[in-house]
Amino acid sequence: VIEMGLAIGFTTCALTLAVHRGRRLLERSIAANAMMENALKESRTLSEKLEVEVDERRKANDALEQLAYNDPLTGLPNMRQFRRMAAKAAADVADGASDGFSILLLDLDHFRLFNDGFGREAGNAALHGAAKLLEAHTPEGAQIARLGADEFALLTPAATTREDAKALADKLGELFGKPFSAGDREFGAGVTIGAAVHAPGDRGGCVIAYADMALNLAKQKGRRSILVHDPATKSQSQDRLDLEADLRQAIVNHELELFYQPIYETRGGALAGWEALARWPRADGGMTSPVEFIPIAEETGSIVQLGAWALTEAAKAACAFRDAGAPEGAFMSVNVSPRQLLDAEGLIEAVDAALKIYPHIKLEVTESGIVDDPARAAEVLGDLRARGASLALDDFGTGASSLAMVGQFPFNTLKIDRSFVIDRSAHASAFLQCIVGLARALDLDTVAEGVDNDDVHAALSLLGASYVQGFGLARPAPRDVILSGFAQNTEPRAANAS
Repeated sequence: VIEMGLAIGFTTCALTLAVHRGRRLLERSIAANAMMENALKESRTLSEKLEVEVDERRKANDALEQLAYNDPLTGLPNMRQFRRMAAKAAADVADGASDGFSILLLDLDHFRLFNDGFGREAGNAALHGAAKLLEAHTPEGAQIARLGADEFALLTPAATTREDAKALADKLGELFGKPFSAGDREFGAGVTIGAAVHAPGDRGGCVIAYADMALNLAKQKGRRSILVHDPATKSQSQDRLDLEADLRQAIVNHELELFYQPIYETRGGALAGWEALARWPRADGGMTSPVEFIPIAEETGSIVQLGAWALTEAAKAACAFRDAGAPEGAFMSVNVSPRQLLDAEGLIEAVDAALKIYPHIKLEVTESGIVDDPARAAEVLGDLRARGASLALDDFGTGASSLAMVGQFPFNTLKIDRSFVIDRSAHASAFLQCIVGLARALDLDTVAEGVDNDDVHAALSLLGASYVQGFGLARPAPRDVILSGFAQNTEPRAANAS
């Protein structure tokens, strides 16, 4: 009995131990399963997060792609994308997949006045309206883009001849000549159009450039003008494109130079300052005329970089002239283009840098640079004047609103256009006298350009003009030539300035 009791006891203990171990194994198994389930949940969660991140990155890339190649306001392709479209169109012609195409560039007339007068919201509505109008009335297969503030482009395989392009341009000109909805207002100022047709061998970029040249020529003819690029002038167009490319390279390589033309006090003939003038030396030793390259620099925007460089170089030269013996307060005049005034931030930065080098900087601004947006120009010029720069209104007397300019803007000086100085007629002399009298009444200095002999100099002295400048007194010269004159104690002085 005792042995059986012991056996039963041992068996019970063994069973209890086995049950306990089994329970522990079960608990561990349950815990392991729970851990695996949690791991699976975490894995699914991580996978879902990764999918969300991938989706967000895809959306971000799509958004960047949209911003890179599309106009955010109208949703149309931008200039970058339009160049791609033109390149593909040219490739399709080369491959025989297309018979040809044309490009039309449309510039909304007086858009800036509309935008400034009624506000940006109305201006944006006008751009939206123009985009919708183009989308609704362009040929099948045409591609539309917005290239700039008020410029749209159209690429169409439906117009493969100059006659086709002209007919389409006329249709669009008539369409935009009628007022269309611009939010709560109507826009009906019309468009100016330049067009070009692809010719064998043309790259897409060339066709855009030809259309742009046609647009610029159309603008010169007047608002609502339409012009199709003439292949007969293609060699001239190619020369223009080559000149643009050469100019960009010349600016990057610092191949341009500044010449300096002395400006003298009318009475006494003492040196008063200089005007810095850009020159572009050619490889053959000659010079590319500023009449050729300055308008190109203005149209392409490279004038901004060129102008900033000129301000710095002119300021450095003025310091060198002063150290060589020039009068301490002699001023350095530098021309400022309309395009630079539009890039106000860059202009102010360049002028600040020049003033730190030499404090007597005078900025010469033409009327054409301020008439498009007088309020904005007045703000920028006022800022420049407050920073220490002097301001001269260049070519005074040639613009329709010159008298208004004198009162609206903070000029120190009026530069009298040379046409009134070289004209010996009684009418020109009377006008010259009026300009000098007006300037004196407003406490402004005057600089008479185009002085070519002592008699003219003497007449301007009697009238009371402040300063004189011209080939008859001194021609523009490089920095080293002027420094050489100071070194030889031959400081320039105007003769017969009694």
